[in-house]
Amino acid sequence: MVVEQRAAGLATFTKSPNIASMAHWLHRLVVIASFLSGVWAQDPCGEGRIWYVRPGGCTGGANCGSRSNPADIYWARNQACAVATPTAPHVIRLAVGNYTLNNTLELCSHVYWDGGYDESQQWKKTNASVTQLNRTTANAETNWPPRLIGIRGVNVTNFQLHDITLNVQGYAPGVRPTNHGMSVYGIYLAGCSDYRIVRCEVNPGRAADGANAPGGTVGGNGGGGCAGALSLIHI
Repeated sequence: MVVEQRAAGLATFTKSPNIASMAHWLHRLVVIASFLSGVWAQDPCGEGRIWYVRPGGCTGGANCGSRSNPADIYWARNQACAVATPTAPHVIRLAVGNYTLNNTLELCSHVYWDGGYDESQQWKKTNASVTQLNRTTANAETNWPPRLIGIRGVNVTNFQLHDITLNVQGYAPGVRPTNHGMSVYGIYLAGCSDYRIVRCEVNPGRAADGANAPGGTVGGNGGGGCAGALSLIHI
């Protein structure tokens, strides 16, 4: 029963909706919501296109990259990037924990990176812990311009980063890996399109000092002074 209240001084009336019709539509809404929730929770891309990753994961072998045998982050990246397409993107699900990156993590097209999964809870999303990528200063690029990069994408399209914390180690004052200093980047993107970076924290470290400037040359002789003026003092 639906009751409608009219303005002051007017009568109140009621009307009875079609209960069977309402029940039908409510049932359809519940079914659709359950279906969409199940699809996203289980496999947003389709069977066989999700790679599971944890710190110290496998680098090959039977079922490597599965829920029961999560892969190394670089190995999973290479596998996903080799087969992902515009119509069949791949997802890399990262377990919570600390990952050591001794090389730049290179992005590729049509691969989605999704952190924050609790392996101990059947790979459910969690806010209790984080997926933390820690880029060390190992294998910094010394060719010009010298740089240390955590995550890089060049001419990449249709990619995503979700729920990831990225820390890039910096350099202490006085440390000079090259004579030209060293720039430090958290995420470096060039020529990229159609991407999303969602709920990510990026912490780049201190850039390295450049070389000291060369010593200056001896200054030239000063110019001649001006002639003094005569002052008269009367007492």
